Amino acid sequence: MSDRPEWVNEVVGGIADLRARLERIEGDLPHMRSDLMSRIDRLQDQLSRMLEDVGVNYASADRAIRAARAQREDINLIEEQLSALTRLVHKLQAEVNSLRGEH
Repeated sequence: MSDRPEWVNEVVGGIADLRARLERIEGDLPHMRSDLMSRIDRLQDQLSRMLEDVGVNYASADRAIRAARAQREDINLIEEQLSALTRLVHKLQAEVNSLRGEH
């Protein structure tokens, strides 16, 4: 028998258990690091794809907005031309009425 008190033996046994656990964790660290880095790489790839998708969608939306604005400008030009033609028709109608003697 040892001259150490029982609690000292328990502490020494606990330290030995902790040492064994620490060695096991240290042995697993390279594998865990590798797994973690692989996961980070996969997440980075997913994020990159998402950002590319967002960029493509924004570009499509911008193109659609530009097309809508161009059509709006075309409509405004046609409205101006129609307004000018309407004024011309009214003027010509007034001249025709004047030539006929109508007021």
